[in-house]
Amino acid sequence: MINQVPMEIKIGQLMMFGFPGTSETPFISELITQGKLGGVVLFARNIRFAKQLVDLNNRLQELAATNQYQIGLFIAVDQEGGWVARLPGKAVAGPGNMALGAITPLSEACKITEDIYTVIGRELHILGVNMNLAPVLDVNTNPANPIIGTRSFGSDPEKVASLGRAAIRGLQKHVIAVAKHFPGHGDTALDSHWELPVVQKSRAQLEAVDLLPFRDAITAGVQAIMTAHVAFPALDLPEIPATLSKATLGDLLRHEFEYDGLIITDCMEMQAISGKFSFAEAAVRAIEAGADIILLSHSEEAQQQTYLGVLDAVQSGRLSPERIDESFTRVMRVKQQWNLVPPPQSSSALMEDVLGCPDHLKIEQEAANSSVTVVRDHGHLPLAEGFGRTLVVETQAAAMSIVEDNILRTTSLCDCLSRLGVMADGIKTSAAVSDDELSQILKRAQNYRRVIVLTQNAHIHKNQLKLVQELRAVVDQLIVVGCRGPFELAALQDVQTYIAAYSARPCTLQAVAEILVGKRKAVGVLPVNVGRWL
Repeated sequence: MINQVPMEIKIGQLMMFGFPGTSETPFISELITQGKLGGVVLFARNIRFAKQLVDLNNRLQELAATNQYQIGLFIAVDQEGGWVARLPGKAVAGPGNMALGAITPLSEACKITEDIYTVIGRELHILGVNMNLAPVLDVNTNPANPIIGTRSFGSDPEKVASLGRAAIRGLQKHVIAVAKHFPGHGDTALDSHWELPVVQKSRAQLEAVDLLPFRDAITAGVQAIMTAHVAFPALDLPEIPATLSKATLGDLLRHEFEYDGLIITDCMEMQAISGKFSFAEAAVRAIEAGADIILLSHSEEAQQQTYLGVLDAVQSGRLSPERIDESFTRVMRVKQQWNLVPPPQSSSALMEDVLGCPDHLKIEQEAANSSVTVVRDHGHLPLAEGFGRTLVVETQAAAMSIVEDNILRTTSLCDCLSRLGVMADGIKTSAAVSDDELSQILKRAQNYRRVIVLTQNAHIHKNQLKLVQELRAVVDQLIVVGCRGPFELAALQDVQTYIAAYSARPCTLQAVAEILVGKRKAVGVLPVNVGRWL
């Protein structure tokens, strides 16, 4: 198709755009029918329930079927598992990567990881999604990392690499896997959504830790890699994000690592990029560096500027037609391999039989059961009788809500404990825990001898930390369940019983409840180094 397709369409095939709402917008529809859009990325804002998602994806591919060259779309989501999951209703996400990293031995962790990602891939495929922006292969070695956390398999590069290979094997039975964020976002203390992180590591340190999982992913046959908006002075100038760095994408990834799959940018609207470059300039620089697909998640204006900027760069001679052909060839090779040319005709006929089916839910629950970690216990487990009713304090985000059959349902630890016969009362608070919420919880806690608190990054949310500290002085027994990364342990050294759960998905809360009542033994181990205080 190289010699047949006009340059305007080739450039469009290098674009992946997002859009608002649960239906395609006129702007997106026009681009697709013209063949000037290679893919779409879907978020929670686009998804209400399973049938709606299937219908949306079918319409998108039907629009693609009307373009002259019958080139189907990449339809991508971030279904990482745990806290980052886009699929609706009873779809399986699993307890998340850090939970999978807590499973031992490693051979069992790899088996369960491959099983979980196989299920995720199968359910994505049934819903008409053909690309998963996962797995995260960042090695989370920085406790202050504000963006990766439980999205990582852990702080051991060898384990991250092994579980990454397993995840890729599982996903690519059904959909395209996208390893991210190259060359590594795990040792940052800044969030690239808002500013440019700089990792001051030597090349040898990068090789030993951050780059290792990506080398293994390439060996495992991963078909796409997403870039990091992070600067690495050991690889390029300190003000150049990896996404725009030819030394990183071209020299290192393409030539040294001999990777010939797709390179996809992280969203170019993130401030690490858009705060320093125009959308057009950033896209051209990314393509010059070696990227194949430019991702923009939100603004139609930014998307239009990006497309026209790349077209202008070709017409002016800054980007050669051969460079565009190189990326277009990679895109088409993957699309043909996944039967996207012509666009697929999807169906929801199997959706009800596959989505969240008993076999899938069993695999998800097994992963959660094997991951929950009792880090510290001073005789509080299992819950003893004689304490009366138990108060369960849950941050709102820790009681994860899902939409099933267009109805919002929330699973809480209090619900799980009640079903197991524990007399429990629940109270919810915001993650920040306002002063008013703090006062109300402490007042109510005076009526209980035992309190269970579900935290999420208490070292960041200072009133969460204050809540835990003040509850210790009010009640006889305080049990803390950490629903995000266990790095908060640095601030919770005096807590006598701490359970690392890594997520608040229903499967995880059920596993925690069974451990609390003694129905199940906790067998997980911490997958990150949280310091000497343990």
